[in-house]
Amino acid sequence: MNNPRRVLSLYLLIVTILWGISSTVLYASGNSTSVDEELFQELEGDLQQSQVQVKDPLEPFNRVMFKINDKLYYWVLKPTARAYRSLFPSNFRTSLQHAFYNIKYPIRAVNSILEFKFGDFFKETGRFVVNTLLGFGGMIDVARGIPWLKHAPPERDTGVTLGYWGIGNGFYIVLPVVGPCTLRDAVGKVGDYFLDPVTYVEPETASASIKAEDKLNYLSIHINDYDDLKKASLDPYVSFRNAYIQYRNALIKKNR
Repeated sequence: MNNPRRVLSLYLLIVTILWGISSTVLYASGNSTSVDEELFQELEGDLQQSQVQVKDPLEPFNRVMFKINDKLYYWVLKPTARAYRSLFPSNFRTSLQHAFYNIKYPIRAVNSILEFKFGDFFKETGRFVVNTLLGFGGMIDVARGIPWLKHAPPERDTGVTLGYWGIGNGFYIVLPVVGPCTLRDAVGKVGDYFLDPVTYVEPETASASIKAEDKLNYLSIHINDYDDLKKASLDPYVSFRNAYIQYRNALIKKNR
């Protein structure tokens, strides 16, 4: 009984590390798994021109956690992503990223309904059906060839929907391994967990493996983004905090 439990614990630890640090890389890169260049061009300009205000009463703790996560990135995640990148060609990794985005359809669809964006709901549904049936489970974005489905709706998750309805960030926190978050987004992540179909894959080790593969694949595509933002920063902690809040605010703005 002990061996399976140890294996499961190891899987869950790896997934948590990948999820947390890849979250940091996501906000550093200003990219998501959806194709929405307009949003991120706008975000890039905002990051260069403004400082973001967010409550950070736990800053001493957060700075320590930021350093821990930074070490995990350079000691564990980046070498793993490099090895993964050397094994799989770029086209395959990009197609796999599309497939993982497709799998998360329920998160985007449900939050479209919660925001009363029914047009986006039907577009999300149409893109999901077309790409799943004709695009090998979403690996190929066939829907972009259909005028009505060409452009994906704005990225949505439960945290974005809460912000859409006026709920503020709350305070900022950097958790060990988990990475950057706010109180509002922490609540949102609980909702996303239950909306994610991969959560219900059995056994739990298989679910954990799929989530780990998703994050590792994403990081292999954006492997240098973390370093680029860090090198350009006088205070990396502040820069990553601003990037996180700006990214989330930009998503909320885009949904309005």
